[in-house]
Amino acid sequence: MNKNEYPLVSIIIPVYNGSDYMQEAIDSALNQTYENCEIIVINDGSNDDGKTERIALAYGDSIRYYVKKNGGVSSALNFGIERMKGSYFSWLSHDDVYDRNKIKKQVEAIWQYGDNHTIVLCEIRNIDKKSRPIAFTQKHRSLPSNKICLWSVALLDLVKNGSFYGCGLLIPKYMLEECGCFRENLKYCQDYLMWLRLFMNKNTLIYIKDELVALRIHEGQLTQTGRDLYHKEALIVAKEVVPQLTTLSDRKNNYLFYYAKDIARYNNPSILKQCFYMSDRKELFTKTDKIKLIGILGYGKIRPVIRKLYYLIFRKFKTR
Repeated sequence: MNKNEYPLVSIIIPVYNGSDYMQEAIDSALNQTYENCEIIVINDGSNDDGKTERIALAYGDSIRYYVKKNGGVSSALNFGIERMKGSYFSWLSHDDVYDRNKIKKQVEAIWQYGDNHTIVLCEIRNIDKKSRPIAFTQKHRSLPSNKICLWSVALLDLVKNGSFYGCGLLIPKYMLEECGCFRENLKYCQDYLMWLRLFMNKNTLIYIKDELVALRIHEGQLTQTGRDLYHKEALIVAKEVVPQLTTLSDRKNNYLFYYAKDIARYNNPSILKQCFYMSDRKELFTKTDKIKLIGILGYGKIRPVIRKLYYLIFRKFKTR
């Protein structure tokens, strides 16, 4: 990419009853040092007596604002993607905040490594509901930084270390179109499924270690209140991805094993059984692998209790 080319980046902000935090999110999008951005706010049928709408309308022509019937984050993202004018998609949750150099540094990474057909991922940091830094920090990815990572490296990290945080990604729009829209029947796993699709489709990734997104931790997040959705939705995701991961896996890059390990950790025995069945077709799991996975499944049964204790302690952490 020529440095004289400044591709339009579409920052899409889906919001539902977001009056507590959305102003800070929109301001962070408008304050980007990268100048060629459009900000699209999608009101996903908020029912807060117009509070969300009044905040959005106050920005006038500096943002593009739409209202739609409530359908969940996936439907709001798909709605925005259909209407975006940019060649790059950047997701901003209404309760999170971008560093002012977020888009600039990601576009510069594309310039530096000379490939505009790639995804860019940055790191995140945690803030509380009052935007104060939280002492506990997210563990950084184990990806090689400041270089183009092959799809196989990105996919292996994804299944080994968990989902990429969506707001840290900059994605060419055409890749989303190739992989299909976000699954609107999913409310918890829709992002993980999309990232799996992107890298199973053999797209490359640039990872930069800069913490360019502030992730807000608060009681109202779906990730804190919607854990029970995971088991139901994991079955839908597995039906699509297990056959593909099996096809792509071998003993050197055993994507299916690490996916199964994560499934076991969350106590999903029916999906683990499916992984065992598929692995036998290519002899991907050794006897030791299977014993290990069964042991992790046992841990998965008591994991909810451990998590409750963790969050009880975590909420007592003092901010800096």
